[in-house]
Amino acid sequence: MDKKKKLGPLPKEDLKGFEEFMEDKLEDASTQRTIKNDSGFESYNFLEKDSRRLAKIKDLMSQKIPFLNQHDQSEKLINEQKMEIEIIKNHLKDIFKHPQSGFRKSLREVFDSFFGPTKN
Repeated sequence: MDKKKKLGPLPKEDLKGFEEFMEDKLEDASTQRTIKNDSGFESYNFLEKDSRRLAKIKDLMSQKIPFLNQHDQSEKLINEQKMEIEIIKNHLKDIFKHPQSGFRKSLREVFDSFFGPTKN
């Protein structure tokens, strides 16, 4: 009970389709080789540009870091920002407290539209 079938020679029409398929695969392989070569150049070009960029950053940091260590302004800037935040908070509190402000009117309209009495 051997289930294997013995195949005779294939007709030329069947082989022709297979040959076309293999030719397409060979053409794809040749184009892939050229793409790989181009991508190698692109990678090299990218790495070269990135190397220049990193060298510029290194130069900038080597010049700026000693200056920053000698003349640190971070505390001064943080304090200025805190003062500005307090001014804005106080201004917003004044706007919220005033009953006829545009903000309060807008909030009143929103709350009335959602939670107000139902209109029949």
